[in-house]
Formats: sequence, C-alpha cells, structure tokens
Amino acid sequence: STSNYFSQLADDVRYYGSKMCAILMPRFPAGYSLSGGPVYRPTVPEPDMTEMLPRERLGEVVEDVVRRARMFQEMGYEMMMHPMMHVNPWKNTRPDEYGCQTPENAARLSREICRAVKEACGPDFLIELGVYGEIDHTYNTEWLIEVLRELEPWADIVQVKEKDAALNHPTGHHFTKYHHMHGIEYGRKMKKAGLKLVIALNGGYQD
Repeated sequence: STSNYFSQLADDVRYYGSKMCAILMPRFPAGYSLSGGPVYRPTVPEPDMTEMLPRERLGEVVEDVVRRARMFQEMGYEMMMHPMMHVNPWKNTRPDEYGCQTPENAARLSREICRAVKEACGPDFLIELGVYGEIDHTYNTEWLIEVLRELEPWADIVQVKEKDAALNHPTGHHFTKYHHMHGIEYGRKMKKAGLKLVIALNGGYQD
C-alpha cells in the first residue's frame, strides 16, 4: 500500500541520520478561501471564485492539518513544514483578527495550527515554518520578525526564502542577478533580534 511505501521510505531516510518532513499547506472547504476572491491553480487557466471562510469555521482548517500531521507521523515522518502564505498582507485581506493588521493577527492562524499539531503529535514532532524574508511593497524583515516571535513557543525552525522566486530554489544562482545574498541578511537580522527559532536559509548558495 501507499502507506507502507512511505513508512519504508521514512525508515531508509532515518537510517542515514535525517528526517522525513511533510509539507502541509492549510486547506479550505470547497468554495472558500482565507480572504475570498479568486484562487488560481497552476493547471487551470480560469481562477476559482471563493468566499471568505467564516471565522467560526477556521477550526476546520486547523483540524485538517492536525489530521494529516498525525497520518504522516504514523508512517514514520518526524516533522512537518507549515507554509505561512497568509502572513502576506497583500493576499490576506481579512478584516477580523485573522488578518494582517498587526503581527499578532498575522500569526494567529499559524499559532493555532502549530499549537494543535504539537498537542496532537507531541513536542518531538518538529514544525518548520516556511516564509519569505520580505516581499517588496508588502512587508519587511522587521515586521516578519515580530510575527515569528508569536510562534516561538510552538515551532522549531523557520525556513527563510529569498523574495525572488528564481533565487529561493536550490538551483538558483544568487550572484547572477543581485550580486549579493538577501537570505543571509534576513538571517542576520533575525539572529540579532534574538529569535529562538532555528533559522534555515533557502536558496542556491552554490557552496
């Protein structure tokens, strides 16, 4: 079965001293999204038009992530990555306390997800946060640091991506465009600010 395959794969990875990590994107019920409006899918030319998921139903999103985390944990996975797309004020326009009016609000959904996963899977099940170090005209690293402070009790690692899609992949070549590495600047600012999360810089450093 598929679960047996993943369990065997996790055993093989553990043999070499590493851990299996599942990327668990928050999912929303059909016809809904975090803020409403068009949702684009890579293989579909026309966007799906959605409504904003009511506040009282956001618990369903949290429960779905917990369910999938437990499923992967039972197959031998030892960590998950939580993409924090909803901390982008340009995409998350909710007017309630799950919007991006403040760092505390921007972190709220992630905090509830991470806390619920830790309670369900235990403290040794690692949680990695995935986020861009900054996004032009949207948020800067200093604002992001305040968001991450809200998550320190419930997460273990933050994967910090470059703001440019070509550079935040392992095959990107930083020196061909910007001639310096923004990711290192993000990490330096986070360390200086005293963040306790392990900082993992993402990109093609070619070193």
